Amino acid sequence: MKINRARCVTREIACVVAAVVASLCILAGCSATSTGSGTASGSQASTEASAGAAGNLTTEYTLYIGTNSQDGSGPVMGYEDAKQLIIDLALEHVGSYTIYDAQGGWTNAQGIPESEDTIVLVLVTDDEAAVHTIAREIAKALDQEAVLIQSDSATSEYYASE
Repeated sequence: MKINRARCVTREIACVVAAVVASLCILAGCSATSTGSGTASGSQASTEASAGAAGNLTTEYTLYIGTNSQDGSGPVMGYEDAKQLIIDLALEHVGSYTIYDAQGGWTNAQGIPESEDTIVLVLVTDDEAAVHTIAREIAKALDQEAVLIQSDSATSEYYASE
C-alpha cells in the first residue's frame, strides 16, 4: 500500500467509522442492569458485577490492513487466505480477535484515487508488543508499506448469562 499523507481524508473517515462500529459491537454486550428481587444475593451479584467491570480496564487495538502489494500489482495472496493468515496470527499472539471486511481508499502520489479490499482486525489486550508483532508479520506477508494501528482504553467485561 502506498501512502500519500497529504491526501488521505477519505481513508481517515472510513477508519473512524470502522473504529466506531467495532467499538459499538464490542461494547454492546458489556452493559447489563440488575433486575434482581432486592434480596441480598441479587444485590451482592450486582455489586460484584460492577466491581468486576471497573477492574477490567484494557486496551482495544484496531488494525487496518490493506491487501494490495506496495508495487500496485494487486494482492500477493487471495483475500480469504490473507484473512485466515490474520486470524491465525491473532490467535497465536493474543488468543482472540474480531475481524471485519472493509474497503479502503486514498489518493496516491500522482493524485489518482485508489482503493483496495481492507481487513479490519480488533484486538482487546494489554500486550502492545504482541500487537506490533502481528502488524509486522502481516505487513511482511502481504507486502504492505504500513499497517495502521489505532488504540483506545476500554473497559471490558465478559458477561455470562445464568
